[in-house]
Amino acid sequence: MDRNRRLAASRKEKKRVCILTTVHPRDDTRVFFHEACALAERYETILLTADGKQNETVRGVSIRSVIPRPPKNRPERMLKATRIMFREALSLDADVYHFHDTELFPTALRLRRHGKTVIFDAHESIRDTILDRDYLPRWILCVLGKCLGALERYTAQRMDAVVTVTPFLKERYEGWGCRTQLVCNFPEIDAFTAGDTAWSRRSCVACYAGVRNDRARGAYEMTEAAQLSGVPLRLFGRVTDTVRQELAAIDTKKIVDFAGTVERSTVIDALCTSQIGMVTEHCTGNARNAYCVKMFEYMAAGMAIVSSNIPLWERTIHENGCGLCVDPTKPEEIAGALEWLRDHPAEAERMGRAGRRAAEETYNWAVQKEALFALYNKLIGDRGS
Repeated sequence: MDRNRRLAASRKEKKRVCILTTVHPRDDTRVFFHEACALAERYETILLTADGKQNETVRGVSIRSVIPRPPKNRPERMLKATRIMFREALSLDADVYHFHDTELFPTALRLRRHGKTVIFDAHESIRDTILDRDYLPRWILCVLGKCLGALERYTAQRMDAVVTVTPFLKERYEGWGCRTQLVCNFPEIDAFTAGDTAWSRRSCVACYAGVRNDRARGAYEMTEAAQLSGVPLRLFGRVTDTVRQELAAIDTKKIVDFAGTVERSTVIDALCTSQIGMVTEHCTGNARNAYCVKMFEYMAAGMAIVSSNIPLWERTIHENGCGLCVDPTKPEEIAGALEWLRDHPAEAERMGRAGRRAAEETYNWAVQKEALFALYNKLIGDRGS
């Protein structure tokens, strides 16, 4: 509490923003690198997490875990950590509270009842996320999705604002009468300074950053496509030993590099020195209406892109002339795109340059940051500052 009093004494100079997450890691791209770091340029910014790690200050953001150790399981995180987070957040007496997780809906509502200004950052459609799962019978998922969707609407309508990552979500929340601000999750172009690396200095390798255990991510089809085309593939991300063994069994030509989980800078270096970026995820409920962050990172890295033919993604690829679109469930189509890019280096290079140009002009965080600032200026102004 003494620390909070000291912080309170310094508030004459800067407004205070408190960001809350119990689900995302403290170094999450959107939560920390984009929004928290941007807000720290103008406000005293505190990020509350529930990861049990040491408190630290990074890039001007004070990061604090509200619990001394990581939660043992999801129920402990949802029931215990959220209660502690509410008490810590309230004690900070911030000018704006900005939360990212659906399990923090009760926390957000309690903060509103205490007269606090609260923003909900909606990353995805909650109902679609539930329906995309396969760990429960379909009818149970439908009921659960409907209930959580109702809670989402109830909570969102009582927030001071909702920040969304896609136009689809923006329209949904506006339809519910919410004050809504679109802040897309586009990359920081400065992090991809090597994105203009000459094509001749890049390896003819396909990269996918974000592999998970979920088959909808498309890693199995990508691995099969690599065998059919002969184009080497690098997979970044975390998978179970079982999934890794299954993918290794498909990799009969031994041309797939399972890079695992590495530092973000390592991933960026790999993207900027490779020619092809893969984003052949399946058309799930959320993917159907959401931008794929990886696509814009590949643009910033100057890569030619092989994308799923999801309408929103396909439109983005075609409008910017930066890649090819395929049916993500057909390895032979993916292989055909890889072969074409390998065999037509001049055209592939033009695609990479077009994507890089689009990232520099439109699809970058610097543009989106201004939209975030505009919302904050309005909210804080509404409170008489």
